Amino acid sequence: VAQQRQTWRSSGSLLCVRLYSGNGSGSEPLHKTKTGYYDILEVQPAATQAQIKTAYYKQSFIYHPDRNSGSDDATVRFSEISEAYTVLGNKGLRRKYDLGLLTLSDLTTTRRPSGKESSGRQQGQRTAVSAEQRGKIYDFDSFFKSHYSEQLQRQKDIRVRRQELQKKKDERSSRASLRLDSLILRFRSRNHSFNPCKV
Repeated sequence: VAQQRQTWRSSGSLLCVRLYSGNGSGSEPLHKTKTGYYDILEVQPAATQAQIKTAYYKQSFIYHPDRNSGSDDATVRFSEISEAYTVLGNKGLRRKYDLGLLTLSDLTTTRRPSGKESSGRQQGQRTAVSAEQRGKIYDFDSFFKSHYSEQLQRQKDIRVRRQELQKKKDERSSRASLRLDSLILRFRSRNHSFNPCKV
């Protein structure tokens, strides 16, 4: 596989585009080929994101410039592997590449995907905390009330209802107890004159 480079000036910086001739019929930019990126990573076009990631790690480990110091071929191969993973590791760019719609501007404006992005999971972005925010004491109570006020109110209402029901139940049982006591007293007062033991 013969490969060459073309250098273009794009928005004030040099842009290196690799040319690829897999079948010997002439050179075309790598991003315009049908399977050039797949060939570089040595995976099939139907490969999963996990397989592409594994192939990238394997290839970049073999051809990393630190492991092959002084080898221009290894440096070129490593940059090709990185470019291939930049495209194939990003679902949107991979879809464009597979459809033949990938452009040079797509390559210059994107960054290489991280491991979490390539596996389909979105990664939350962390923000820097300013010095004044760092020194500020966080009011957890106001946060809790602002986010859970409705739930707190419902729980309070339930507690009040339970207390009212318990109070009514206690009142009923005390009234019933009073009624029973009064009945017993009435019965004893009526039957006080009758004593079965005296007969």
